[in-house]
Amino acid sequence: MHLENDRLVVDGRYVVGRTGSLNYTVERATRSLFGTVSSGEGFVRVYEGTGDLLIAPIPYWRQRLYDSLSGLSAAKTR
Repeated sequence: MHLENDRLVVDGRYVVGRTGSLNYTVERATRSLFGTVSSGEGFVRVYEGTGDLLIAPIPYWRQRLYDSLSGLSAAKTR
């Protein structure tokens, strides 16, 4: 995904990589403590500026990749 002087707010670990020209911050999803408790949202990741983002369709892609590779290697040893 390409951002052109824009802002993207992401809830979760969907962004796999970014260019160095993008600013990255972590912010609370809501401004008040009550809003955080009632919404169930904790923190969000914010990307601002101009640059490219690599987004995965699943939030825990590293764990799933590891699990799938572990399953393949276990199947070969049987």
